[in-house]
Amino acid sequence: MPSTLATIGQQLEQALTGRLPADVRHNLRIETVASIAYGIFYAIAISFMPVVLRRIGASSSLLAIYTAQTYLGSILATFAVLLIRRYHPLAFAVVCWLLSRSLLLWVFLITDASWLLALTAAFWLLEGIPGPAYARIIQAIYPVRYRGRALAVARVGMVLALLIATPLAGMGLDHFGHRVLFPIAGCLGVLSTLLFTRLRIDVSAMSRAFCHAEGKDRGGLSQIGANQPNCIGAGLGHG
Repeated sequence: MPSTLATIGQQLEQALTGRLPADVRHNLRIETVASIAYGIFYAIAISFMPVVLRRIGASSSLLAIYTAQTYLGSILATFAVLLIRRYHPLAFAVVCWLLSRSLLLWVFLITDASWLLALTAAFWLLEGIPGPAYARIIQAIYPVRYRGRALAVARVGMVLALLIATPLAGMGLDHFGHRVLFPIAGCLGVLSTLLFTRLRIDVSAMSRAFCHAEGKDRGGLSQIGANQPNCIGAGLGHG
């Protein structure tokens, strides 16, 4: 039975992606599993954060502040470009995501909306900053001819996980509360990040992508900032 399931899985994978080099296929499998874990994480925690804030007493003004917080990382991602010139993009992204998602492990201590809002501010700041680093990583792990197919498969896995997990998370929130569910989500977020460390990265490809980006970035920080929404959009898709 396990061999039959494995065969079916391989056939489905090949039907979706076609023939891929070994490293690309390995990276696609890792990113797809990480994206599924991230989708469940997002369904449990991020989707219901405004609901939880309202339940524990947040006013309309505080909810508006929370909505604005979701852009904190996008604003400061411009300066992340300067950091990834000095540090490996994967290491930079993993550290930021581990810090941000592990914050949810402490939600079991929080019963006040103001404290939860402070935690979410730190979360969104750390979660969004690695967007440019993620874009560089994707350039390195997927050659251009395979990149579209690979990203599409990973995103489909994430969205399916999100669609299935969201209603279940809603029922779980009613039965167990956010002080139980959000730490579970934090564990899944951390797992998603740790899986990302198993990617096989072509360092020379990353260097070429970096040099290519450097040529475009010489227009100054204002030009870098103008390109960031695309990078951040890609980063949110991970995991």
